[in-house]
Amino acid sequence: MKVMNDLRQLQEQKASEAQSLSLLLTQLEQEENRNFWKGIEQHLSHALFVACILILAVEIHTRKAARKDMQRHVDDVTRNVFQGVSQRLLGERISSELRSILREDFVKERAGYQITFEGAPDGATSDWVIVRQESWYEVRNLLRETQDFPFRTSLLGYDKQKVTVNGTQMELPCFVGVTIDDKDCPLTELQDSKNPDPFTLQKKIPFSKELLSVKVVARLLYRPKDSVVLSSSYGMEQSVVTVSNEAANLVGKCEAVVLHKHTEQVRPRTTGQWEFDRALLPGQGWYVYWDRKDTTPPSSEGQSSGSDQTVALRNNHTIAHNEPTELTNKV
Repeated sequence: MKVMNDLRQLQEQKASEAQSLSLLLTQLEQEENRNFWKGIEQHLSHALFVACILILAVEIHTRKAARKDMQRHVDDVTRNVFQGVSQRLLGERISSELRSILREDFVKERAGYQITFEGAPDGATSDWVIVRQESWYEVRNLLRETQDFPFRTSLLGYDKQKVTVNGTQMELPCFVGVTIDDKDCPLTELQDSKNPDPFTLQKKIPFSKELLSVKVVARLLYRPKDSVVLSSSYGMEQSVVTVSNEAANLVGKCEAVVLHKHTEQVRPRTTGQWEFDRALLPGQGWYVYWDRKDTTPPSSEGQSSGSDQTVALRNNHTIAHNEPTELTNKV
């Protein structure tokens, strides 16, 4: 538009063709110079953009590689130092066992067990009592990577019988229900499709939250005077045991002992509840035992004899606590 206006002015002034041609050549030269510098700026901007992308890519890759090498070096040093110190202080066997525990990918942040004595089966004698056993825990993934939790529970080793409860015949032990992340999970989905086993449930559970909550409810048969060991294959940071006796005519006093060195730190918050704030390693847990309801009428001699029996019973439980292998095999 500027060139056209200049040419129109020259025509109005009746200028010569040489002046018009000079004006056009001048404008073309200026336009060419502007295009030349504009092209240089465009090529420079492209070159700078590509250079920045390359620098960032190379720098990020180099930093990641350096960080991985440093972390690998720190892990190697830590592993070697821990292995040397632990073997020096504890011995090779205990050191190797500790290393296997430290390599676990999951830990139970909070865990609890609840035992409810429901009563005897219909038409049965006082030789058996039905127990509702609930175990719940919250699993935390120790790795930052997404990994499935190998859930597994089993009722193998318990007494199996067909009984009648409230007019309904059933076979005990049996699973009542499994809850994962506050959702009821069908038991058929937790059994092996090729070889279904009603006494074993297992499934790989993906983590959808920071903590994975799991609850398992089962119904079993026990003697009115019996015991059970409650343990876990994963470490528990906190644990609690609760006992509810709805069969007071069959079951008497019940006690829970933690399978840990510091048993004095167990806190009985309420009647029938024991809590332990210290951590329990894999294989450690709780030993719960109960006595049959005493129906013998009280007497002076009987009280003395009962006191002696109580001392002997406690001694027997102490021996069982010091030798948990038999209890573990039973469970």
